[in-house]
Amino acid sequence: MAIVFVSLALLLRFGFQLHDRVVGNAVLNEGIELSGHTEDADTDDLSARGSRRMEHTLSGRGFQIKIEKDGDGYRGTAGGSRYQREIKDKGFHPEKLMRRITLLEAFGEENEY
Repeated sequence: MAIVFVSLALLLRFGFQLHDRVVGNAVLNEGIELSGHTEDADTDDLSARGSRRMEHTLSGRGFQIKIEKDGDGYRGTAGGSRYQREIKDKGFHPEKLMRRITLLEAFGEENEY
């Protein structure tokens, strides 16, 4: 019976940690995307909002989200006592996207049979 209880406790703990990692990654990814798609984004505000959303984690306290400008793009870190994640994004440049789409369309028209 003791082995069953210990196994259940470990399984619950692992589930809580997994939940916090998934939510932390989602919050960090959302902050990075908002930074990249918003003109003159306030990274301090996005970092504070992300950290507030992570205050009620299941496996413990101490999760922090930090988003900062890194050249043309943004870099974000999320972490807690047992978890660390970093995401880099080059930002969203609609002009480059439209140029690439136009180039691919022209390339596709030339190669049709």
